[in-house]
Amino acid sequence: LGMRNPINVYLLAQSCYRCHTVPDEKLVNVGGHHAGSLDFELVSWSQGTIRHNFVRTDGKANAETSRMPLWKSAKIRQALNYAVDRKALCTYILKGKGVPAEHGPLSPSMPGFSSEVKGYAYDPAKAKALLEEAGFPGGQGLPEITLQSGNNATTVQIVEALQQQWLKFGIKTSLRQVNFPEHSSMMHSGKLGFWRGNWIADYPDPENVLALFYSKMASPKGLNDTRFSHRSVDSLYELALWPGIKPEQRFDAYNEMERIIIEQAPWVFLYYTVNYRLAQTSVIGLRPGVFGTISLERVRFRER
Repeated sequence: LGMRNPINVYLLAQSCYRCHTVPDEKLVNVGGHHAGSLDFELVSWSQGTIRHNFVRTDGKANAETSRMPLWKSAKIRQALNYAVDRKALCTYILKGKGVPAEHGPLSPSMPGFSSEVKGYAYDPAKAKALLEEAGFPGGQGLPEITLQSGNNATTVQIVEALQQQWLKFGIKTSLRQVNFPEHSSMMHSGKLGFWRGNWIADYPDPENVLALFYSKMASPKGLNDTRFSHRSVDSLYELALWPGIKPEQRFDAYNEMERIIIEQAPWVFLYYTVNYRLAQTSVIGLRPGVFGTISLERVRFRER
């Protein structure tokens, strides 16, 4: 999915290969190291995965969006974002395996990421003010919102926590969990109004993430499942792909795309995934690579 214009085929191959290996936890005891062994240290990195909730925003109603004002009102979508306590999600549910997505769609490990791109932090006052501006003070009159997700344990915990957080602002949600193949099919076919999702970049280039907001990539022919459409975003995306543009100008164009996307809020930004690996303390020079790649070129063992 999303493998367009990879700038480094080797990194792309590495990324795809890792998707088909056994989970890391199955390898922890290889070598006979018992649980709690002091022979390992943690190496962590942001993988380039962003977790979020999608809102369909193409202005065309389906069976779900017709009874939910999310797709009509950016203020309601912004209020949902400000009403999420991301730090609580990362601390109490993810146990440190994520960091709050308080910037844009680009994760901290992605080339082109800028801390100057400001997203949504938990702000109850702003959430309440936006609901009132949208005509639903304290959530009064706002129809119940259906949020669909997959049914794995962590996802269920996350959406249940979101349900409780939004309820504090008078925003009522009903949760619907389905198996992943059905969920994926409904996402791509445009049958949903509000749903849980994530994006794992295939290669370390902002294009692979921001193509999700390019109108010409709208589903079902592309991966823009929210069917988000914005003329300035499209122009900036096309500018960034121009062969003659300098890298810093290209990143500036992508960052400006992010700012528009944050303002329009087709996503409720949740968290950037953090991955961990174990390394023996005698290993020197092991550093996190792009999206979990491990380079052994400068790794050596400490002499005893």
